Amino acid sequence: LDERHPSDICLLPDVDDLDSGYLFVAQEFDHQVVSVYRWDPAGGLALQGWLDQGFPPDHGPNLLFLDRVGRRYYLGAASYHWGWGALLTARDTELFPSCERGALDVSALRPAAQQSMFPYPVPIGTTQTKLVRDRSDRWYLLGYRGDPPDDTGSTDYVDVYGVTFEPFS
Repeated sequence: LDERHPSDICLLPDVDDLDSGYLFVAQEFDHQVVSVYRWDPAGGLALQGWLDQGFPPDHGPNLLFLDRVGRRYYLGAASYHWGWGALLTARDTELFPSCERGALDVSALRPAAQQSMFPYPVPIGTTQTKLVRDRSDRWYLLGYRGDPPDDTGSTDYVDVYGVTFEPFS
């Protein structure tokens, strides 16, 4: 991947339950972008494209979430170093212009019209985040961290944050 190590990853399955998908990789250190790789069992990983939303040059995104609401996909790329996140979105038919393996159009993900930048509440040391929705359609951001950080014997925590950005608030 030409990066010291990915900071966070998330997987988006391919259309029609194909045995393939797309790996979104937060490259915090060397490139300060989100790289997107297509994956299938025969071909392995292949670069599909990357997203560079003018992230600060000192720290790229280190946390990602990806979800779908109705007919729109939403990708959040954030960093606890910045204290904010960038929200990108694409309509399903734009992100997947055809129903075939490898058809994802990375360039379809653009800043969300409602609120493309949002406050990101997770503390330093959070290593993964996930957007979740409860039975009453309320959204929350879960943040995984260990205390002390970077210690394999540390105590693990999942912090729960209310979401204050559209369309999830």
